[in-house]
Amino acid sequence: MKKVVLSILTIVTIFVAFGYVNQSAHGNGGGAPAGRTGSPGDGGPSQSCARSGCHTGGSNPISGSTNASLTSTIPTTGYIPGQTYTVTGFVQGTGLQEFGFQISPQNTAGTQRGTLVVTDASATQIVNTKYITHRTAGTAGSGSRTWSFNWVAPAAGTGAFSFYGAFNATNSNNNVTGDIIYLEELLIAEAAQISTQPTNQSACTGANASFTISATGTGITYQWKKNGSILTNDGHFSGVTTNTLTITNVNAGDVDSYTCEVTGSGNTIASNPATFSLLTPASISDNPNPLILCGGNRQHLALLQLALTLLTNGNVIM
Repeated sequence: MKKVVLSILTIVTIFVAFGYVNQSAHGNGGGAPAGRTGSPGDGGPSQSCARSGCHTGGSNPISGSTNASLTSTIPTTGYIPGQTYTVTGFVQGTGLQEFGFQISPQNTAGTQRGTLVVTDASATQIVNTKYITHRTAGTAGSGSRTWSFNWVAPAAGTGAFSFYGAFNATNSNNNVTGDIIYLEELLIAEAAQISTQPTNQSACTGANASFTISATGTGITYQWKKNGSILTNDGHFSGVTTNTLTITNVNAGDVDSYTCEVTGSGNTIASNPATFSLLTPASISDNPNPLILCGGNRQHLALLQLALTLLTNGNVIM
């Protein structure tokens, strides 16, 4: 009899333990596993936290709802490479007391952009460097929950990307059903930045000259100006809306200051001014004095006289 009771107790204990572990795994109170943001790189909405066997309920997942949001201190003009910004996720649900989230900065291919930095280690944690999610202590809330963290912008030329976020408003029933998953996307641009300024140029009359600038950012466009006036392509000037301005057959009228305006997704910056100047060809203002050659040097007299004649007649440019 004792053996039977003991066996029953053992079975019940295993069943309860398994059920608890299984529910805890579904609840993910300690943080969402990697790849649940619903981003294109993570497989889309169907692979978010609303996937079968994770959290299901209602019309999951829900995008664009006012019950969740992703905001940041990144200017609308775009991020500056290397700068640190704060990103905030928010979710709410009437009468709910427990919430979760996962956020990741990615391009559409799923490549991580920038560096995530935890600012509240008791409530948030980083998974696989690419995702930030809640800890158990960061799930409690009275009708809503907010999480914040820092993000360091990537190198110049990285371009635009998005923060993708999945937010869970849970009914806390330790089950996979009844929870509501909200998906949010925050599009981020790279601000226009000039990496190489144009430099002063000079050339002889009739030659060509060019100014070049290098810039990074999202949706970069260029506009060259001469002494503040917008240039147009007319044969004499070309490349006025590219990173290289060319002046063909330069003349005295081209001597001036040139700048380039670089425009990104939301900001415009002007380059440093660069000047163009004409070069003056070398010339002989007076004939040389007669040469007197002595001794063995007489044999070179004919060659020297020929050279002087050419110089005097302007046939040799120095």
